[in-house]
Order: sequence, then C-alpha cells, then structure tokens
Amino acid sequence: MDVSCSGRYRTYAGKRQNCVSKQMSVFTGKLKELFSGYEVLKSYNRIENTILRFQGENEKEIHTRFKAARLFALNEGLSDTMSVLSTIAVIFVSAYLVLIGHITMGTLLALVIRNI
Repeated sequence: MDVSCSGRYRTYAGKRQNCVSKQMSVFTGKLKELFSGYEVLKSYNRIENTILRFQGENEKEIHTRFKAARLFALNEGLSDTMSVLSTIAVIFVSAYLVLIGHITMGTLLALVIRNI
C-alpha cells in the first residue's frame, strides 16, 4: 500500500510541478515582453493596461505555485504523522511483548532505536 500511495503521490506531484514550471515560463515570457516594449508603451500611454495584464499573469502564477506548495506541505505533514505513529506503535507493541515475556528489554530497546 505504501509503495502504491508513494507512486501516486510522485505522479501527482510531478504533474503539479510541471504546471508550476509552465506557468513560470508564461510569466517570464510576459515579463520579457513587457520590459522589451516599455518605451513604446510609455510613449502611447498604455502603461495602466499593461500593468493590469501583468497583474493577471502574476495572479495565475501565484495560484499555480500555491497549489503545488499546498500539496508538498500536505505530504510533509502526512509523512511526519506516519513516522510518529509508527514509532509509537513499535514502543507499545514491544512493551506488550516484554510484559508477556516474548522478548527481552534489550530487544525492546533495539526495536525502538531501530525505528527512530
């Protein structure tokens, strides 16, 4: 199950990262276009219109980047939670096995150290 979820996450994260890259490419192209024609825009008094277009592209880029960042943050949170839960599970199961006499205290310590 873990490998399956990890593979799906990588596929989804890869697609999201590609969207960010494409949007950054569009944003950079628009920025270059804006700066290369700045004097023409200034002479025709079209700067306000260009600023509005630039703000629109900037908003798209921010939205795309935020979606990718949210996905990566979710993955980090889930990963940390699973790590803590697995450590707690090892401690409790090992403690139970020590209490009923199936393993020694040294084995419990080795399992806890191995899991951390």
